[in-house]
Amino acid sequence: MSVSSIGVGDLETTPAAARPRRLDVWGAVRRALPPVAIGVTGLVVWELLVRLNQIPYYILPGPLLVIGTLVRDWGTLYPSLLVTLAITGAALLVATVAGVLIAILFTQSRWVELSLFPYAVILQVTPVVAIAPLIIIWVKNIPLSEGRRFQFRAEFFNFFNHPNFGVPGITAGAGFGQIVNTLTEARIIQFALKYRF
Repeated sequence: MSVSSIGVGDLETTPAAARPRRLDVWGAVRRALPPVAIGVTGLVVWELLVRLNQIPYYILPGPLLVIGTLVRDWGTLYPSLLVTLAITGAALLVATVAGVLIAILFTQSRWVELSLFPYAVILQVTPVVAIAPLIIIWVKNIPLSEGRRFQFRAEFFNFFNHPNFGVPGITAGAGFGQIVNTLTEARIIQFALKYRF
């Protein structure tokens, strides 16, 4: 058994690319600070709007009430959270497996693709179309006198203008794998003023 010696020439400096990078704490803080500031500002504005407009808690609770209720009722809410997470995880697993299997079927058979494609489009679009109007409708009643009022209504569909892309082309050729259309329209904002008597 021999022991080799290390000479001065053998001790080379490590190149800059191979050196471990130092943790850039200030850079991480600079990247995290704007979203945190926007989130805190949003919560403060939410709480102020609820308090200044005296909105009943059963219509729109403020964030402090939400946090207080979460802390106070944690013993009751925690088991429900576990059930919700288990159902969500199982649904994600089933959806992933089913989606991969359907994608394989689509790529293997043009007949299956043509038969199932309309239903795939309906299933992809329906939740957005059905739920969005229920969530993003704002109605303000302005009373004028007994039994008479103006109603101002604002409706926002696809408010953030998020594209719901179509299914990529799966036939061999120039359009293979390309998405050339969207399934829903761009942002739609509607305003209405109604006189009710």
